[in-house]
Amino acid sequence: MPASSVAPPVRLPQCRCGSALFRENTVCLSCGLPVGCLAERNLLVPFEARADGVWIGQGQAAGEWKPCGHRNGPHGCNWMLPADSPESLCLSCRTTRTLPNLSFPNAAEHWERAERAKRLVIAQLLRLGVPVRPKPQREDGVCFDFLEPTQGAPPVMTGHQDGVITLNLNEADPSSREAAREQMGESYRTLTGHIRHELAHYYWTLLEPLDGWTGKFRDDFGDERADYGGALRTHHQNGAPADWAQRHISAYASSHPWEDWAETFAHYLHIDEALHTSVQLGINPDRLRLRIDRFDESMLEDVASKPVREAFLRNIHRWVRLSLTANEINTSLGHPHAYPFVLNPSVVRKLCRVHTSLRLLRKDAERVAQR
Repeated sequence: MPASSVAPPVRLPQCRCGSALFRENTVCLSCGLPVGCLAERNLLVPFEARADGVWIGQGQAAGEWKPCGHRNGPHGCNWMLPADSPESLCLSCRTTRTLPNLSFPNAAEHWERAERAKRLVIAQLLRLGVPVRPKPQREDGVCFDFLEPTQGAPPVMTGHQDGVITLNLNEADPSSREAAREQMGESYRTLTGHIRHELAHYYWTLLEPLDGWTGKFRDDFGDERADYGGALRTHHQNGAPADWAQRHISAYASSHPWEDWAETFAHYLHIDEALHTSVQLGINPDRLRLRIDRFDESMLEDVASKPVREAFLRNIHRWVRLSLTANEINTSLGHPHAYPFVLNPSVVRKLCRVHTSLRLLRKDAERVAQR
């Protein structure tokens, strides 16, 4: 988690009229000005829309822009492109390879929820400097197939293969997702979580060729060469080992090193985005009235340099305070815990490995851009 995630003067974006803007707004809810997102600049701002289709931005968004071609479609994308861009769709929409059949009942609503979750995650990755490259423009890129299951057809399995992420859009239906949550024993099953988890598998394929990275991965997560299919079958038949919570962030993470990586990666993104949002809202986790047990920095000596691990642990301790507070608030409202997980030293070390791996991805992207 970069230090900027918890440092002022970050705040919620504002319209010219002074009203707060929220990430999915297409217009200011107070004055009606059109609103667009410049995701590559981490900006959500109002625009003046000209009759010729060009939108004019001011301040940090100064220049001429155009809305994504899906702005007026079922999922109302509010991302923007430069007016002279040859593309008609924004970066997030270009990562969608297969659209659902919108003639199916509720398909448009399910697609809207999936795209909204994907925009949130891609915007976060861009803020963190992590490369997002759509297929087929890049052979090493990523794309999404959003599929509705149909009667008589093979089941749609959410997963990743060779940069293609398939998402069963039943996950966008609350009742179907709740049924799967109960069946699988996954208390934290969300669309956003699925996308973060599957993207972790994709980024593993980008990190694996980097010199020396695989050995470090195996030190923390285990040997990924273990039989993957067999490990998942064993997990689904027998469940997680009794002591899984001492070494993993979730029961599923104990099934195989690849799944441990993906679950930990997803939780890193959960934590980073929640801390970033809390600061935008003016919440200082350091001032929350909670005493916590701090993690020992020495366990990270071989993972990151002292300044990196100190900054990382500051954010972990902030997150512990913030998540405990969110859990208490949810309890007071009669809801389950907002974050029903416990960080242990082994998980914190793995989270730090994800943290340093994202730094490697940023550096690698910079090298590619300079060629």
